[in-house]
This record gives sequence, structure tokens and C-alpha cells, in this order.
Amino acid sequence: MSRSGVVQSGLRARVLSSVINAPTTLPPPLELPSRDRDTGLFRHLIKVGKAYLGFYKAGARQVMTNRRLSKQIKLVMSDRTSISIPGDAVDHLTGKVIDSPKPPPPGLPPRLTRSEFQLVRRHAADLKKLAPFAVLFAVLGEWLPLFVGILTPILPGTVLLPKQIKSRRLRRAKIEVASGDVRAEAARLGVVSRYLAPVYPRGWLETRLDRHRRYLLQDDRLLKEWWKGGSESVAGSGYESELDSAGRQRSSDGRQGEVADEDLSNDELELALEERGLWKEDRSEEEMRRLLRRHVDSLEDKVD
Repeated sequence: MSRSGVVQSGLRARVLSSVINAPTTLPPPLELPSRDRDTGLFRHLIKVGKAYLGFYKAGARQVMTNRRLSKQIKLVMSDRTSISIPGDAVDHLTGKVIDSPKPPPPGLPPRLTRSEFQLVRRHAADLKKLAPFAVLFAVLGEWLPLFVGILTPILPGTVLLPKQIKSRRLRRAKIEVASGDVRAEAARLGVVSRYLAPVYPRGWLETRLDRHRRYLLQDDRLLKEWWKGGSESVAGSGYESELDSAGRQRSSDGRQGEVADEDLSNDELELALEERGLWKEDRSEEEMRRLLRRHVDSLEDKVD
């Protein structure tokens, strides 16, 4: 199958391998060596340092890979206004309302899949952070993990260590949000740092929150579309892929929502809950999936 993004026979070739997950926007696996009795401390530290170096290099390469993929997606969806979710004319990168959205070019689908939507959006944020990370990596090298606790906000999402992600989620989950407390809500949803939230003007925070809510609304609609049945999601996106037959099987067995739900990776699941202020420690995967599904359904009921 072509990966060039060229439109063929009224359908477009699939740029990403997944319709709902965007794994290249998440950190690569980190495998730290264990120390046995015969390995000295210095030699062990060298191995650990090499493991971190490999992790950071892989994460940086993912940013560049996502740059290429993002360009391919935008090349196919050449008109940015056509990328918006139907019924919600909002630019997927800026969150701004499009006053007079143009119809999509002939032969192109009217929207992105969730994986494409998330890749373009996350890469846009990561690209802005790549230069600071490159400087830090050049200066600190394998010592960078010692300082990451205070550097998380300025690092691309593909180079965040597991402990950084866990610490960030724990901090946000502890923030109590009272009714009308814009600053606390912005900090809990990750719109701004909780330390900087009191500094920003309320109006600016409300604008950022509104943009974040628009993003979540689009993501909710894409998730619900997939849970309704993989075949509908793929066909509606103009895909020419083997996922069409897989989707029909989901629809025929009467459990399309449950099966599609399982296709959302655990990493994507936790990130989705975090972005919505719903993440809590020690929840089972089943509980998390049920919570996200209930949240998405409730929001859709309000806007339909």
C-alpha cells in the first residue's frame, strides 16, 4: 500500500498504520539494565547512561518521523479547513473557529482519523520544544535524567521518561477544582503549569481553556465514531485498507463498541483521561475504559 499520501480512485492511501492510536507521538520503550553481582558500579552506570542516550535519541528520531508523517497528512488534506470535524468548524491546530469553512477538495474526505488528528496536533507542540531539548541534550547528555523533574514542560512528549509522566499525572490529579475556579481547572487539565496559573490573567486562561475544550470535543467525536464501528470510521475517512473488512466483522457481531474500545492502547487511554482531568492512580484498565466511554457519551449527548 502506498504511503505517499496520493489520492487514488477517489480514496486516499493510509499514512498511519492505526486509525485510532498515534504511537509515534508517545515515548519509546525504556529498558534499563539490571545490575548483577559481577558488574561493578561504574560499569553499571555506563550501561544505564547508554540506555538513556538510546532512549533520548529514539525519541528525537520520532519527532522527525512525525514531521514527515504530518507533512504527508497535510499534503492529502491540503485545505486545512477540511480537516475539521463535521458540525464543528474549528481549526485543528489553533482551536480557532472558522467563520466560512470551505468544502473539501473533490475526492478528499471531510475529516481526519483520530490517529492523524492526534499526530498533527501533538507534533506541532513537540516541534516547538525540539530546539530546547537539543540544547539540553548536547550539554547534559546522559546526565539529563537527573534534571528532568523540572524540565518536563519544555520537553517533547516523545522523550518524557515514565517517571516524568507518572509524576505529572499525580500532581494534576491532586488539584481540586471548585466551581468557577479557572486557574485550578487550567492546571488540572494541563493547559498551564499549576505554578504559573496564578500569574496569567483570567481572560487569557479562559481563552486557553476554551481552546482545550474545543480540542477535547473533536477528540470525543472521533472516539465515539470509532466505538460506533470501525467500518464506519474507516469508510467515512476515505480509507482504502484492510481495516474495512475488519470493521464489518465488528458490526456483524453486535459488539462493535466493545471491540473498538479495546483497540485504544493503554497509553492512549491514560493520556485521554489525563487530558480530561479524569486520571487517577490505581484504576484498572477496565475501569479506565468504562470511565472514558461514559464521559465521551455524556458529552456527545449534550451537543447532539
